Amino acid sequence: MTNINSPSKKSNYAVVIGTGSRIIGDIVLEGNALISGAIEGTIKCSGELTIDQSAIVSATIKSDSAKISGRFDGDINCSNKLF
Repeated sequence: MTNINSPSKKSNYAVVIGTGSRIIGDIVLEGNALISGAIEGTIKCSGELTIDQSAIVSATIKSDSAKISGRFDGDINCSNKLF
């Protein structure tokens, strides 16, 4: 699991959706984003999207790049890299 409390990790993300958060709907994220909570819907991210080990995501995703470690169900379109 990514430790978002370390100074180097905090500065890498413009948006953090933490553990315990649950979002349903369409989300537009500017810059790099870390998801550790639950999301259901559509995600558009202009930077790198990181789905942490604790995350549960059921979504259609469009992003520059993505790193997926958690549970993901849906479609993903990355213009750069998918890890």
